Amino acid sequence: MSRRGSKEFRRFTDMARGSLVEVEAVIDLVQHLGLIQPTELEDVVSARDECARTVYGLLRKLSAAAAATS
Repeated sequence: MSRRGSKEFRRFTDMARGSLVEVEAVIDLVQHLGLIQPTELEDVVSARDECARTVYGLLRKLSAAAAATS
């Protein structure tokens, strides 16, 4: 991957992390307001958790790669 590509990919993974935080806030809000029962959110929370594992794994790999090249 080119240097520009690596920086751009890192930027996109940082945006994905921000989106995960937004999704978590919406989940908390609808639960707090009682708009959706917790059992109805199980699939959404599971999908969010799976995405989070992927995004944070990518961010760890990118950080390790950056540290190795420094």
